Amino acid sequence: MSAYAQKYCHVVADLLLRRIDLTHETLINMGCGWRLAAVIHYLRKKGWPIQTHLDMRRVAHYWFPRGWKPEDAGAAGAARGDRAGA
Repeated sequence: MSAYAQKYCHVVADLLLRRIDLTHETLINMGCGWRLAAVIHYLRKKGWPIQTHLDMRRVAHYWFPRGWKPEDAGAAGAARGDRAGA
């Protein structure tokens, strides 16, 4: 996992779980950087079913399917950046 993905994985997962419409701009406004795609890629590799939509400006919006929750410990660990969840 990249250093960036490891640092911000828990932030991105938390925002997604709170059902926030997540874009690069969301993270930039929070002061969390700009490599959201790296974190999304990592979480998807760990089995998180993150969905994507490109708006008319070709900005990616990320979210979890309605009602989805991380039920296995591996997904929860990956969200925190734990090595055990990796």
